[in-house]
Amino acid sequence: MTNLSVAGSQYGTDAAPTPGGQGWFSPLGRLPLTTDRVRTTGAVREHAGFFGHLGRALTEWQLPTDAPSNDLYPWKVRPALIALDGGKVLVAETGNGPEPQDLAGVFDLNSEPLLSYTSLDRHQHPSLIFAGSRVQASAPEQVGEDSAEPQLEHPVLVLLADFDRYLSLGDAPLNLQGFENQEQTLAEVIAARSGGSWVSVRDYAAFAYEGQGAAFAWGEVLAAAASLSTWHASSGFDGRTGAPTYATRGGWVRVTDEGRELFPRTDPAVITAVTAEFGGESKILLGQARAWGKGRFSTFAGFVEGGEALETAVLREVYEECGGLVVSLKYLGSQPWPFPRSLMCGYLAVISNPNQVEADGAEIEEIRWFSRAELLEAHRSGTVQLPGPSSISRRLIEFWLGQSLGHPQKPAER
Repeated sequence: MTNLSVAGSQYGTDAAPTPGGQGWFSPLGRLPLTTDRVRTTGAVREHAGFFGHLGRALTEWQLPTDAPSNDLYPWKVRPALIALDGGKVLVAETGNGPEPQDLAGVFDLNSEPLLSYTSLDRHQHPSLIFAGSRVQASAPEQVGEDSAEPQLEHPVLVLLADFDRYLSLGDAPLNLQGFENQEQTLAEVIAARSGGSWVSVRDYAAFAYEGQGAAFAWGEVLAAAASLSTWHASSGFDGRTGAPTYATRGGWVRVTDEGRELFPRTDPAVITAVTAEFGGESKILLGQARAWGKGRFSTFAGFVEGGEALETAVLREVYEECGGLVVSLKYLGSQPWPFPRSLMCGYLAVISNPNQVEADGAEIEEIRWFSRAELLEAHRSGTVQLPGPSSISRRLIEFWLGQSLGHPQKPAER
């Protein structure tokens, strides 16, 4: 069996490892919501006063050259200010496609409440958080010490609520009566005034799939913002004592009055492309979950249970969902899936009993084997719906297939 841990992507523009050993860590290439640069933000946000410096940089420094470089603010540019609302991000069309709207370039900012909020950095229900820094994606051949110049990191602040508190929307009271007397939300007003539109972070991830351009550069930041937003919404009180907890360090930690620290959770999950050699060719097994309805097929996935290794979880999930006995597996890559807080760890598995598998009848309603030709035909004709381009499941299928699936035809009406 091919050693997939050193194989490059078999299609598209992803770079295979070079003879010198450089290349992408993951055989899947550049997955959405990942980057190719080491971040320094984890250490920076530990410093007392860091969040206050972010507020100052946003409201007081007018030009990139005004920003001093120090331990509390190591960047050379003003922070971006973007907005999240219920899992949706405000984007605007640019020459590089849709990109999160930098509100600091569209609205005048209310400096006093922004500075007051960031200088305190202790809030039970945060309306402003630090999501990390984005790095413009580089071409595969530019990765490594021989790059012409270092990539520029751009810190990002995220508004989660209270848009009218931080953005100057005029002195007159806001009129939330829209066209034909339909009531508007404040988020809709912000979108209309900025010329942007709200799209789900999950949908935006699809734009990052090819691993190039603005969407790819924003992916990791948006994943962090979506994950943190969900965590804060459900973590206002200590699960142990019931006492209030408060967001600090720009939103990456919550603390109790006694000083106990609480951190965001990430739930590991395994997602597996099940394959076998039989009937004279290689085939992939896909399942249709009962909750999806007819015609939609994907790889097999499930959460890692307490005490399990990732590999053990693969064996258990495959056996539980289809009765397959895994005899070989290879790790291919991972993808954060912050809906609300998962990390998907992708595997390619070979099973020994392809003629004995069957759907569990509970979670999985139907399973089907596909040869490469059968899968391409089913997808292109629209008779089978496969995972969308923002999912690692799609990447696993395409890796096995050896090419991109492209866009399916719409099923013919009956």
